[in-house]
Amino acid sequence: MILIDNPYLSFAPLSPSSHNPTMPTANLTTLSEDQIEDLLYLARTGETPDLTTSIESIAKRLSTPPYTILNAAADPDSGNGLLHMAAANGHLGTIPPSPPSSRH
Repeated sequence: MILIDNPYLSFAPLSPSSHNPTMPTANLTTLSEDQIEDLLYLARTGETPDLTTSIESIAKRLSTPPYTILNAAADPDSGNGLLHMAAANGHLGTIPPSPPSSRH
């Protein structure tokens, strides 16, 4: 088993009852179709610096943690997200680690 120390991979609660209303989240309606396409492209092609910058920029603009962008950016037809796109194309290091300032 491989363990990845990456807060971007924290997944949002699945049931509304367990949702924390004080924690802002992003979803498919929050991200534009162009943003989702751009993020998926960057993950698929292994453009780690650009992907990191894009995730952090969108998260800052939406006042939400970066992992919510990672969770929300998924292909609307297949449901495949950034991690899937990166891994399926051999870019295992593409999903950015958290910046040192946000580690606990």
